[in-house]
Amino acid sequence: MAPPGELFCAVSIPCNLTPDTPEGMALKRSIQSGLIAPLSSSVRNLKVYEATILQDKTSENKIYLQLSNKCCTDLTLKSNESYQMEVQFQLNRYSFCTMHKAIDLLPDTNRVLPDLKNCAVPVSNIHYKILNAKQQSAIDFIMGNPNVQKCAAPLLIYGPFGTGKTFTLATAARELSKQPHNKVLICTHTNSSADLYVKDHFHPFVEKENDGIRPIRIKANKQGSSLLATDKITLKYCFRSEDGQYFLPPTKAALDCHKIVITTTTMTRHFHDLKLPEGYFTHILIDEASQMLECEALMALSLAGPNTRVVLAGDHMQMGPKLFSVDDHHRSNHTLLNRLFHYYQAQKCVAAQNSRIIFSENYRSTKEIVEFVSSNFYVGKNDVIKATGNIPAPTNGHALKFNHVRGECLLDTASLSWYNDEEVTGVTEAVKEILEQWPSTWGPKDQSAICVLSEGFQVRKIRTVLSRKSLTKVCVENLANVQGKQFRAVIMTAVQTRDSLNISHLPGLELFNDARVLNTAMTRAQSQVVVVGDAAALCCFGKCSGIWKSYIDHCIRNNSVAPQHFTKDFFEKDVMETVRFQKPEHTDESNTVNDAILQELKEEYEQKTELKTEYSSDDSLEFEGFHHHKSRSSNNVTDVDTDLSELCGKKPEMFKRGKLVRESYNMGYVIPFDDPFRRISIKGRANLGKAFTGDEVVLQTKRVVSITQKAESARVLVCRLEDDDHSKPRQVSVDEYVRKIMIPITKSAPKICILISKKRRNFIPIWEQINGQWTIIAYEHLNENLKQNNVFIIQVIGWRDNCYFPLGKIIKIFPVGRSLADGLRILNEEFKVTPNTCKSDEGFSWADEDESYRRDIRDAITFTVDPKEAKDLDDAISVKDTGDQFELGVHIADVASFVRVGSKLDEHARQHGTTYYCSEEKPTHMFHENLSTGFFSLLKGQDRRALSIMFKVNKQTYEIIGEHKFQLSLIKSDRQISYEEAEEIITKRYGNRLKCDTVEDCVTVAYCFAKAQRKIRLHLDWAYSQPDAKRLPGKRKAHLMIEELSVLFNTLASKTLIDSSRTSYVTPLRCQAKPSPEKIEEFQKKCGKFIPLSFHVRHKVDHDEQAPNCENFRILKEVWKDIQTAATTNDIDKMVDLVATDDIHPLLRPVTDQFRKCPSKAYVICSKSSPKAEVGHYSLNVPSYTQASSPIRRYMDIILQRLLHAVICDRDVQYRQREIAVLCNQFEENFTKAKEYEQKAEQIFYAMSMKKQSASKLGFVVSADPDRDSFAVSFPFNKNMFAESLSIMYKDLQLEDQPFYDETNHCITLKWKKRIYAADSMQLHQELKMVPDCGPCIELPLTTWKATVEAIDEENWDHAKSLIINANTKQMKKQYILPQSFEVPHSKTNTCSSEEVQEVQREHEVDIKFHLQPGDTLQIQMTSEVKRGYQMPAVQLVQIKPKFEICVDHVHNPITCFSKSADDPSRICYSDTKEYIRIWKPLCEMESAATAVDESDSIVIENLEVNFSQEREGTLTGSFFLPQTWINTWAIECNLSKCLLCIRKRGLKLTSTVELNALVDPREFTWVAHGVTIKVEERKNSTNDGSKVGFYVNHLPMENIPDCVFQKNTRFTVEIIPKLLPDVRKETAVVSITSACDLVKQIALGQRIPKEVKNTWHIVRSELPNGLPSLNPSQRNAVDKALNNTFTLIQGPPGTGKTVVGVHIVYRFFELNSKNPRKFDDPKERNRKQVILYCGPSNKSVDVVAEFLLKLKNSLRPLRVYSQQVEMLDYPCPDCNLQFSRRTLRQDRSKPELRSITLHHRMRQDQNPHSDQIKDFDQRIRLALEKKGKELTAQELKE
Repeated sequence: MAPPGELFCAVSIPCNLTPDTPEGMALKRSIQSGLIAPLSSSVRNLKVYEATILQDKTSENKIYLQLSNKCCTDLTLKSNESYQMEVQFQLNRYSFCTMHKAIDLLPDTNRVLPDLKNCAVPVSNIHYKILNAKQQSAIDFIMGNPNVQKCAAPLLIYGPFGTGKTFTLATAARELSKQPHNKVLICTHTNSSADLYVKDHFHPFVEKENDGIRPIRIKANKQGSSLLATDKITLKYCFRSEDGQYFLPPTKAALDCHKIVITTTTMTRHFHDLKLPEGYFTHILIDEASQMLECEALMALSLAGPNTRVVLAGDHMQMGPKLFSVDDHHRSNHTLLNRLFHYYQAQKCVAAQNSRIIFSENYRSTKEIVEFVSSNFYVGKNDVIKATGNIPAPTNGHALKFNHVRGECLLDTASLSWYNDEEVTGVTEAVKEILEQWPSTWGPKDQSAICVLSEGFQVRKIRTVLSRKSLTKVCVENLANVQGKQFRAVIMTAVQTRDSLNISHLPGLELFNDARVLNTAMTRAQSQVVVVGDAAALCCFGKCSGIWKSYIDHCIRNNSVAPQHFTKDFFEKDVMETVRFQKPEHTDESNTVNDAILQELKEEYEQKTELKTEYSSDDSLEFEGFHHHKSRSSNNVTDVDTDLSELCGKKPEMFKRGKLVRESYNMGYVIPFDDPFRRISIKGRANLGKAFTGDEVVLQTKRVVSITQKAESARVLVCRLEDDDHSKPRQVSVDEYVRKIMIPITKSAPKICILISKKRRNFIPIWEQINGQWTIIAYEHLNENLKQNNVFIIQVIGWRDNCYFPLGKIIKIFPVGRSLADGLRILNEEFKVTPNTCKSDEGFSWADEDESYRRDIRDAITFTVDPKEAKDLDDAISVKDTGDQFELGVHIADVASFVRVGSKLDEHARQHGTTYYCSEEKPTHMFHENLSTGFFSLLKGQDRRALSIMFKVNKQTYEIIGEHKFQLSLIKSDRQISYEEAEEIITKRYGNRLKCDTVEDCVTVAYCFAKAQRKIRLHLDWAYSQPDAKRLPGKRKAHLMIEELSVLFNTLASKTLIDSSRTSYVTPLRCQAKPSPEKIEEFQKKCGKFIPLSFHVRHKVDHDEQAPNCENFRILKEVWKDIQTAATTNDIDKMVDLVATDDIHPLLRPVTDQFRKCPSKAYVICSKSSPKAEVGHYSLNVPSYTQASSPIRRYMDIILQRLLHAVICDRDVQYRQREIAVLCNQFEENFTKAKEYEQKAEQIFYAMSMKKQSASKLGFVVSADPDRDSFAVSFPFNKNMFAESLSIMYKDLQLEDQPFYDETNHCITLKWKKRIYAADSMQLHQELKMVPDCGPCIELPLTTWKATVEAIDEENWDHAKSLIINANTKQMKKQYILPQSFEVPHSKTNTCSSEEVQEVQREHEVDIKFHLQPGDTLQIQMTSEVKRGYQMPAVQLVQIKPKFEICVDHVHNPITCFSKSADDPSRICYSDTKEYIRIWKPLCEMESAATAVDESDSIVIENLEVNFSQEREGTLTGSFFLPQTWINTWAIECNLSKCLLCIRKRGLKLTSTVELNALVDPREFTWVAHGVTIKVEERKNSTNDGSKVGFYVNHLPMENIPDCVFQKNTRFTVEIIPKLLPDVRKETAVVSITSACDLVKQIALGQRIPKEVKNTWHIVRSELPNGLPSLNPSQRNAVDKALNNTFTLIQGPPGTGKTVVGVHIVYRFFELNSKNPRKFDDPKERNRKQVILYCGPSNKSVDVVAEFLLKLKNSLRPLRVYSQQVEMLDYPCPDCNLQFSRRTLRQDRSKPELRSITLHHRMRQDQNPHSDQIKDFDQRIRLALEKKGKELTAQELKE
């Protein structure tokens, strides 16, 4: 069980995770966590969440994650639910960080790149008899002294296995410890090797001699496992706690007490924390240096001082570091030992030659082992490594033995590793045999001297079996755990067999594929190596196959193989049989031949023995052509139809035929034809292959390998044209086509590539297939207008191998759905909805085959209840008074009696699956319209066949008497009633005495019956029903009646069919499982306190009776008014419906939203096909359910009717279970498709109505979670349109600061700081700070609400009415905005700290707060925007307060609102300035709009008179006047001719009914227009100075323009959004290009720039004065170019010295100007100076240059000019809007170091004759701001 609030989740991985795969190895070694984020395009979530990987739960293709409480809460994750997530696994970077730290701690590079020519070779005169010559040389180097005062380079000792490297280092350490000043650090790669130093090389001497050589062993704890793995002898030397229960980290005091310190290289990183003095260790000896990466060795090496002697020893042909990025042979090149060895070999000096030593005499193993290893792993000669240890061989003399065991290799699912029971038995026998034949020369029998090597679960298996055989002391280890160890005998078990290797990941199996691992394993043995395994597997798979072949051949020749029948002939035949189907790999011999270290070993050997023979390795080529058989891949199928058909039959567990369904671009599932109840999930684009939804495919495991039948309709897609990425460099291609990418609006489809001829690259071809040939029928000009305003119908024509996208052709172009017709046309294309063209007589049967079973009940009063506009009437109700009881019938149009099974009509209906309803438009019927609305429809006055269920009903209780009965009927409807009419009838007659002699009475009887059945079915939950736009609470009695009768019919139909022996196994059921306990528990945590108040939830979920800690219950005014009216008029059912519908109560809507996510998704399944078919239907609270009540519009219902016919008429069923299972999958797809279609159609319809007339809606806040980037709003009365909640992004609200979560009040606090002014006398700031009015809600005492609910539960109607009528309600007040004095001070970064500026800000800005939490209501005005090809609803305004709203529309779409999309991208060259302006002007305007809105430095003016005019259709212009006093008082200093406008008119009454507008929605709307200012006329007269601002409207979200807009003196809210000064300058520069000089034009147009500098400036190669940086050759060349060319472009990445080059250019230009003064003709120009202007992209970049130039102040006289914003920070000026700009608040002040050359400081220095006046004025401003002096006059402020 997951911890509370957390969840475990399974992530399916499209690859194998066994440890032999790279993925499995990486997971095991370096990955402990992953990052997850939702994969959804509807909500952009910028957060990711970290999840812990449960390593012990990982399976072969699944990773299990533990999700945090935060993640589960934020993403509303539920148990037993599937989600689409993006998962990114996180590499544990700790080891990399430690390696980086080792590099950082390295004092210098002398140890890693020694200067060998300046290094000495130490010498020593001490000789040791126990050492050979090479070992003695090493000791001399380690202990000797150099002849000259030079340091020694690190000594490199290379030696194959068993050559005494460890022995030599230990000997040196012991001898060094005898000298008082020495301190030796011995490091190894593994703990086992470090322990061997203590146990074998120091402990014996410590006991014999004194404690002077006693080492200290430093170890890591590793959660206690390290302590258990350490032998008793080594523990004596370990640095441990006093109780000995754990190891201690190193301390300097502990190290000081010992002369020898033994540890691993990774542990030495802790030594750096001890602040050891330099040169603390006199000697650092690093063993196993070939097994560790260079950075790991540096952890120890960085402890070396200048005179520390360093030794590196190792064997690079043994097991090395595991790297994924390089092949096996080159892994050792990333070790320090190898790199230095190669480095030394390249140097030609004495130190380079004598600082490396190669050992070649083996002391560990017997001769046979040494010679085999030497030949096969090193240099191909069996005596290069000399066996000098005289190690005794086994009794029979054969050290190498092979036991052939084929066995069966199985996967252990827990450890994800392999085991082989037969080999376990073979290993046990081998151990027994070794012990039985133990020779006396090996010493006493010792089980611990035998080592069994294997991997994974096989190790545990072997240990268990050996333990049972009393062989517990035998060492059984993984391959990685025995480095540095040695044993008398080694037994290796291969585990894998020739069968398992066909499916295993071969590169990850080290015994088969890594020669270094195999070498390490074999060389652990002293006297004997025994291999147990499958000979053919070893010799036919992997890179080690050649070595294994040599090994087995060797054993056969020496007769050391078992069993007896395993002869050379048997072996060769077995291998040849296996190799027919598998191409073995072998080690590339050139790797060892070209290995420089092995080559040096070989050359030494040849020099010694004076042999001149060439290197040969013919042993591995015994079978010529052995390795040349081609492998046969199971995926490489040539003849699809025959081979795959065979494979599907022969290997059904691996190959499946089925139908593919794409769920997204990289995910889908296949429904197998042989098991249609199953869904095989497919993940990954590669596994989906080239298949589309509906294709019939062949699946191999979980990968599509072939398409047997294409779904052609799925290859016709509605697409948008993807924007080209112009930031990427243009590709030069010889291809004759340009590729464009099309994005399908169906998210599950892949992108499609189309080709456009380069010759007509600006035109898109439209194709048509004529007589089987594709022909271009038209061209469309390709520009931005085409892309933005059209969608493209693409026909996929192919998908080549190795291509990422399929190839398609454009066959149609549709305009985007800006009209209802266009939108629905695109929608129909997307969903493949086409009118049914099947004629009514093609399969239509007039004959009634079951006429004898049909009962004529046309005499009963019968009626239909449907929507007013409905014509396809498929259900009717009849009521007949039979005396003591009613006979009530529910009749469904008997469509099955007309449509023959398998006919053309039937097949067409099956393909359509359902009728598609399209809001107010005509539906697309499943049958031909004549049938759907004619012959099948239960029309008034027409005889119609029906399938009926008949009930006998008690007249008093309306309960069913006896059993129901299904029958075939003949009926005639007496009346077609609309829902509205039925509602009125029921309301008027309910409760009266009913006689059933009129249709009205019969309707009321039917309602009473339905209500009684609803109570029986739902018990206490009967009163609740989910609302939607067509079933409004309080007005849906008729809807609930029809709904309940339909549920009753379907429930009893399912029961009847399941109980019948004919149909019990073939009934399609609609099922829904109940919520999991985990989901319910999560729901209780989120909504627990409100559950007791919920009608719907409180009876379904256990809860505490404790109510929320509030006194009142919030309810909508209009809803409460309706409740009281219903109570007053005694309309009990209306009253109950309004009270019980949780969704329409703000506090309870979040509860129902959350609870609705708990149950699993409903599904269609065949009865008795699986346990999932037995779960019933949770939401409907019935034991079984189906759908049989709408056969005119649903094909599934026709199938159910046919089954009911079979039961009623007692005849055979026409379907088999497998057919029904296939149909169930089709039904499920039809339901999903139809629901999505109808919802989108509803949204398009609503969006089109919003385009004509904007309208506000009342939304309920359903979630406002902390740390989310949005909050969610729900519209409970418009469920059909907004099935999910609507997210509003915080970034679209232009907040002053990040949303703050108030944990105390559980709400989100939103803050704004806005400049808002009023053009009239209203006190706007005070009004904004006042508590607002009550809003749309009132508050009811919570006790009253709970009492009302209880009364309704008890059906105590009088008490409930009394409580409602007499309830004491009050207006709900909510503190949206606090007065300034209550505001929490807002922290700002880099703002002016002066109190004066803050005071000025307080006069101009209003601080607004809004507290948001679930259960709140918000007024939101909707608009429409084009999304994925058609108009969809979108948020336009969010009202925070009656006089403060945010225009989300222009924040979210600034380019649409304030500019237009550019038609063309930028170019390299332009024909003229007109083309340049045409292309760049809209680009600049787009950027200006986006940056201006993003900056959100707007000025809002309330009640401003704006004059609009419409000179021609579609063009709206206007103007407004700002008096100069306003401009001065409000500090409006922006360029009013360069502004954007959002003009709003609030409080306009809706004059017509708005579609989908609910009763609670506001009846007012706000008219919005987005404009751009174009001119400003300044008026100057004594009474009315000011500016008249003209503008044009760029964007009108609403087509209808209210009359008041054009009326005089109409006042509006005008939001002025100034364009940023840099953007204004850019726009001006672009349009002014025509008047620019020729040079500027040539640069802009990309034309050739002539060289106009006549006198070449020969630069003097002198350095700049004052120590300025010197230049490199390329920088000098850049300066030369700049001085000698009119225009120079200098490019370079960061850090290449561009700034320094700029300084040099400035200085050289200054010199050039000094030597070549300007020539002038006009005397007025005599005093004009030659000035050099230096500009940069930011203040910081210019400051850097200025600091350089400051050093040349005396000669250059530089002047630093800052912007006015920066100057304002140093010298504030009152009423300047620059101080309110967020950009200003983010600015840094001018740099103090540049004060002497900064303009606004220099002008105040004494050298300026006007400085006193300026400083006096500064003083006046300061006093005015402090209220200590006179106010500045308007003229002074202006000046």
